[in-house]
Amino acid sequence: GKHNFLLKCAEYWNKKHFLIKLAREIGIDPAGMNVCEIMDEIITRIPMLDNPILCFDEIDKVSDQLLYFLITLYNDLEDYCSIIMTATPYFEKRILRGIDRGLKCFRELYSRMGKKFIYLPQISDEDVALVCMENGINDQRVIKDIINDSAHDLRRVKKKVQAHKRSFNKKINAA
Repeated sequence: GKHNFLLKCAEYWNKKHFLIKLAREIGIDPAGMNVCEIMDEIITRIPMLDNPILCFDEIDKVSDQLLYFLITLYNDLEDYCSIIMTATPYFEKRILRGIDRGLKCFRELYSRMGKKFIYLPQISDEDVALVCMENGINDQRVIKDIINDSAHDLRRVKKKVQAHKRSFNKKINAA
């Protein structure tokens, strides 16, 4: 939807960098603003939107300090938007280990997550075929090769699709 915002996280982000990226994603120009001003703009803007969704992809890459800050963000926005965090299975282990060690933010974050991790199903042959077809690959032999060679890993699917398209374009340009 038009109010779905995706932020692909990185391990080097601090609070300000995270907020700048989020502000830009939702249409705020954070130039010249400090952390408090950016945060105020975000928590003012989000409630004005119709059913906004914030998706923090690869959230497992961020520091514990930034995870702790997400609690504040959640508290300010919980009645106004959905927050989705995607991560590798390591994230669950990290959260549960943090809880076991009594680290500051982990129990609170786990509570705000509904004390639940949702595992997505492995991608299927049909999913790979759909990616191929959406990228203009309709030859069933090529699709089957990509399925067999991808190990159902979307990064590999992407590389195989791109390689096929490059090869196909070379053949067309040579003709």
